[in-house]
Amino acid sequence: MGEQEVRMRKPIMTNFDGMAWPIPNANVSHRMRYGQPTREDQLQAASEMDAYAALLVKTQKQRNHICKMVCAAVASVNRQKEC
Repeated sequence: MGEQEVRMRKPIMTNFDGMAWPIPNANVSHRMRYGQPTREDQLQAASEMDAYAALLVKTQKQRNHICKMVCAAVASVNRQKEC
């Protein structure tokens, strides 16, 4: 019996304080502009656009907190100390 390769997908969302925010994905952005985006790519891009719109109506303090938490999630996904 051959070995099966198990690929773990990177998370696309982070959750904190009762909110869910997308983790930005530069590959999706590139495929949306120049490639052939999949349905998953389209949904990820829509999620990122909605998050941006939601961020605009937050106070500066709320935006700073959200950006800090999303940045920490990005660093965790990319296995970095910080983003």
